[in-house]
Amino acid sequence: MKKTITIALAATMLFVLTAGAPAQAHQRQASTKLTISVSDSTPDQRDKVTFSGQLKSKWKACKKYQKVYLYRGKKRLEITTTSRSGRYSFDKHIRSNSNWTVKYKGRRFGKHPHVHRCKPSKSETIRIRF
Repeated sequence: MKKTITIALAATMLFVLTAGAPAQAHQRQASTKLTISVSDSTPDQRDKVTFSGQLKSKWKACKKYQKVYLYRGKKRLEITTTSRSGRYSFDKHIRSNSNWTVKYKGRRFGKHPHVHRCKPSKSETIRIRF
């Protein structure tokens, strides 16, 4: 009986000492950057222009298949999803002088306490004048 308890105790001690430490939880975040360009910055009224650009980040998960939003002034007009490489485009008919920008709201993924976060970003403003 003593021998069995000693063996069981030794096996337990061996397991405790050789078992790896539990995985450490962490929270990581990556910055993002939005570029924007326009096919024609001085179109005629009612001309169609294409706004295009790329969502950039060091993490692929922060740039591929992400929702980006097109704004005219403060009004959100359209949503599109980036490509595998982070590229996007919007086609719009221009009716008046206006300022255009694209925004990315960011993303949070993973399960607590192992959380990853893509920071939001905003492109520069494009001014369209007739």
